[in-house]
Amino acid sequence: MTRLLDTLKSKYKDLSVIERLLFLICIICITIRSVYIFTGSIEYFTSDSAAYNILGREENLTGTLYPEDWNNATAMFGFGPNVLIWAFSNFITDQMVLKNLSFFIFYLFLIASIVYVSKAIFKNRSYLVAVPIISIGFSAVYSDMLLHIQYIVGGIVSVVLPSLFLSSFSENKTKRTVSLILFFVMYSLYAHNSVLILQQVTLPLIAAAILYVLLNSYKDKSIDFRKYKNMIIVTVGFGVLAMVNLLLYKKVFEPEELRHSYNSVITVFMQPNSVLNNISIFIQSVLHLFGFSYGENLLSFAGAAGLIKVLCAVLLLIYFPIRLVKKYREQSDKMQIFILYTLVHVGEIIVIASMGTIPDYIGGARYLITSACLLAVLGSNYIYNYILKETNVLSYASLIVCCGYLALGAFPLIQASSNYKNILNSKKDISDFLCENDLVYGYASFWNAGNNSVLSDFKVQINPVIINDQAIDPYYWLCIGRYFDPETYSGESFLLLTKQEADSFVDSLEYKKLGTPDNILQHNGYVVYVYPYNISVNNFNGEGRIKLNEEISFKADENETGVLGMGWSHPEDWGVWSDGNENTMHFALPKDTSGTLSLNIDLYSYYEPRGVEVYINGNYLSTITVDVFSRTYALEIPEEYYRTADNSDIYKQITVKFTHSAEYSPHDYYPENPDTRKIGLGLTKLIVLQE
Repeated sequence: MTRLLDTLKSKYKDLSVIERLLFLICIICITIRSVYIFTGSIEYFTSDSAAYNILGREENLTGTLYPEDWNNATAMFGFGPNVLIWAFSNFITDQMVLKNLSFFIFYLFLIASIVYVSKAIFKNRSYLVAVPIISIGFSAVYSDMLLHIQYIVGGIVSVVLPSLFLSSFSENKTKRTVSLILFFVMYSLYAHNSVLILQQVTLPLIAAAILYVLLNSYKDKSIDFRKYKNMIIVTVGFGVLAMVNLLLYKKVFEPEELRHSYNSVITVFMQPNSVLNNISIFIQSVLHLFGFSYGENLLSFAGAAGLIKVLCAVLLLIYFPIRLVKKYREQSDKMQIFILYTLVHVGEIIVIASMGTIPDYIGGARYLITSACLLAVLGSNYIYNYILKETNVLSYASLIVCCGYLALGAFPLIQASSNYKNILNSKKDISDFLCENDLVYGYASFWNAGNNSVLSDFKVQINPVIINDQAIDPYYWLCIGRYFDPETYSGESFLLLTKQEADSFVDSLEYKKLGTPDNILQHNGYVVYVYPYNISVNNFNGEGRIKLNEEISFKADENETGVLGMGWSHPEDWGVWSDGNENTMHFALPKDTSGTLSLNIDLYSYYEPRGVEVYINGNYLSTITVDVFSRTYALEIPEEYYRTADNSDIYKQITVKFTHSAEYSPHDYYPENPDTRKIGLGLTKLIVLQE
């Protein structure tokens, strides 16, 4: 420890006055950012950033990086904070601590990446300028937690991979070998980004190497391949590695549901908007990233501060990098390639943003963040090499501009951190309320699902759904698919709605289908509907709670029981047609139901008689022949077919399944009929009788 301190003191003494000031600024900015990660970041903790905890927990439960039931683990996920959450979850149970610690470690990786590229490629201390800018210079990062981590991980990958790539050109065999091994390992770890890493790292790097050779050979009108032997070997090998990784990932490791990920350059080009509209969104994205909120009043303090930040950002991230490009010939070989890599990377992003589709300025800021990191690295290098080296008015003026930019970026972080406890209590309010009322399993819209699950440390499992007037549907986005399966959980569940959502819900058909809730709780703008069963049963169509000895009609204006399951068409004024070879019904009977039941059901067959196999709760019951004329079929259901082991269910759940041949549609029988449904059975009514 003493030797380490002595080394640090010695290195500090070697710094110039301005470098010492920059070092102090680095420490301050790193401290502000670190404190913010552990405290103030809770202000922008939402369901999308909660996905890291949800995925990390699922990885821990399943022991795999890509759990089978995980939905949409696109380029933002894979080898990210979720992996550290997975690793630490055996020792830490507080989910917010897990999230913050994982984000903090990746932030330290980002700082180490900036230091590494400065020392290995630039051969200077420009990290003293870059670290503060990248730490607290981008305001949008702190209000968008997905951007926050995409910025960190994207920054690490976009900076370290090129640095290792360039180090592998070394004539020193040991250094070249170590660099190649590290490059291979890191590239393979981030192969889950598939097309995105190919677009943002691979192609720009290969293009930069080719441009470098051409720019340094055009005067000779020929290329001396011996001079560039190592570079050519590494570049060709890199191209092969990229293709192998991409194909291996797409064909072997990538789960089936992820193979159509929208987060790629291909989809962006497939859905182009007008160029002018794209350019408008692109400009808004840049302003948002630099700290100016779209629609902000310029005369307000926030508007004026945002405008100043934008002007400083233009100076630091556009003007200074351009000045460095003009001094291209003065740079080392590795620095020249890094400059070309950044130019190709940024140019590619601008082309994609102009000709493709970026949905809005928030999505655009996410897409631009790695480019901003690279420009910050180049701008910092110019400031360090050409401005701060000289102790004059210009160097101190540049230092003041940097400090002003950083101060404006630090202010909202300090403000959020200072109000941490109040924000945390406010965020946890609804999850604490659910825990206090012993509610452990339920559903809510996306923005009230994952975040509240994590804030409760998974004491409450809330799954995201889409709620409208006609139906409740699973929202398969950043969630675990099996939690929508009613077999995963049986028992009391709840539906968490905002007051506005609840006002629409009570007038909807879906409200009638689910049946009368056992309890309705209200708390701080939220309404919680509590049901005695898992409402995901029968695809959120209700469990079909019915009464014994009471007739159920399937006419369009009377079918509100939620009995119909899969394999039925829409109810009509006479009843409903089946559609397909398997048709199910679900219903629930009172707990005190016992003995043999008689299921009386009115059916008829379309076009010709057909044999129909009947199953009750998965148990074969009988085979009946259904005629083309409607009549009542009486089916006896033994008690053992619906009785549970402990007889503790609030309601007796019964699933009836019909299987039969339905290979033809009305159109097949009568070509002039446009109806292509695979019709087999017509259902009009049923009644359950207790003997």
